[in-house]
Amino acid sequence: MRDFFKPAVLLKIFLPIVIVPGFGLSPRPIAVDKALQLSGGRTQVSAQLNLARLFEQAAQAIPWRADLWERAGSEALQAGNYASAEQSFQKAASLGRLSIAGQESLGDAYAAQGDLNTAVSVWNRQAVEGHASPELYEKLAQAQLTQGDLSAATNDLQKGLAFYPDSASLAYHYGLYAALVNPQAGLKALLKTEALDPQRSAAIKTMQTGINLASRQEDKAYGYLIIGRSLGSIGEWELASRAFNLSTQSNPAYAEAWAFLGEAQQELKKDGYPALNRALSLNPHSVLVQALFAMYWQRQGKTDLALVNLHSAADLEPDNPVWQVALGEAIASLGDVNEALPYYQKAASLAPQDAYYWRLLAVFSAQNMVQMREVGLPAARQALSLGEDDPASLDTMSQIFLALDDLSSAERFCMRALDENANYQPALLHLAMAYIRGGKTSQAYPLLVKAADAGSDPDASQSASRLLKIYFP
Repeated sequence: MRDFFKPAVLLKIFLPIVIVPGFGLSPRPIAVDKALQLSGGRTQVSAQLNLARLFEQAAQAIPWRADLWERAGSEALQAGNYASAEQSFQKAASLGRLSIAGQESLGDAYAAQGDLNTAVSVWNRQAVEGHASPELYEKLAQAQLTQGDLSAATNDLQKGLAFYPDSASLAYHYGLYAALVNPQAGLKALLKTEALDPQRSAAIKTMQTGINLASRQEDKAYGYLIIGRSLGSIGEWELASRAFNLSTQSNPAYAEAWAFLGEAQQELKKDGYPALNRALSLNPHSVLVQALFAMYWQRQGKTDLALVNLHSAADLEPDNPVWQVALGEAIASLGDVNEALPYYQKAASLAPQDAYYWRLLAVFSAQNMVQMREVGLPAARQALSLGEDDPASLDTMSQIFLALDDLSSAERFCMRALDENANYQPALLHLAMAYIRGGKTSQAYPLLVKAADAGSDPDASQSASRLLKIYFP
């Protein structure tokens, strides 16, 4: 007990207490250590929420540690707990030590909660202070677009491009936005993007065609419609929606513009019915309006209503095989394949020199096991007669023979298709199926692996993947 009061012992005990206020040195709370131990690459939401709570507990234990508050905010943001993320970032900011990345994340937290005004304010402050990244300018533009201010959105991207002229992403997005407010400036930016990022070439060529075609139109409403369709075809539905909206503003009686607006709204998970209904009331004789309304009903699972629109489209264009196929598909989805078959037959008869429609008829017959010898096999042979070296037609013959349980013939036609194109996914899949049914499972495996690889036919890829799981778990 006496040793406890010796000066050397007292110094060891009280030294930490003396130096803590002056240098900020203190033993870390258990929560800090635990949070740091757990912060190694965990991505599951539950783990992130737990990690966010641990960092928040650590920050509460050491409230002057802005870095802990920021880390708690980052983890909460990743876990989707946006309100908690906002609070943690704000506490770090109140200490005057929220990093540039943290400030951007604070804006993300506001945006995720639907408070775009505050998010834009936070991000704009960063831009004014010279701390905006190319990604931040893109976030600003997206927020402005969502709020309906296309001009401000385009200006934000233009400002960003002035700071980062070699950013392919900024140039690309500026080009897309500017296509609606300054098409030639947009086209110039898109062509610049193609040199910076050749992988965007296909989308850029689509937009180039659309902008050039629109620029030759005297009808502004039609010009906006063309650009909107180009944007939609490359998956830019938010911008496409703006384009179609501009088209309806230019000509409120333009039925097709209202119909495309309804389609874009559905792509954006919004209710497209009012726009489509207005389109139909404006012009019930528009094939395009009828077709887009049919798509709407099919998405709603109301095929019976879709059939009304499809029959109207077919009546308006009786010589177009597209509507006959659409009617056949819709009727078959209701379970009546025998009633659907004549529509496929009519489609083929309307385009007797087009192998595509003969293949559709043959494949429908094979997949539904309906009149395979009477209708399916002759249709497949007709398709093949229109192009003997076409892998698709050769593979169609294999499908018919698979359905007829003629495995040797199916194998032979698959091999011929693969001679024409060794990577043709449907033929790889169907040859593997023939091998499996013939007991040659080991020979099927490499074919399924090759067919399952991502390619031009996602349906074949998915089917091959399912078969791999079944036969080679």
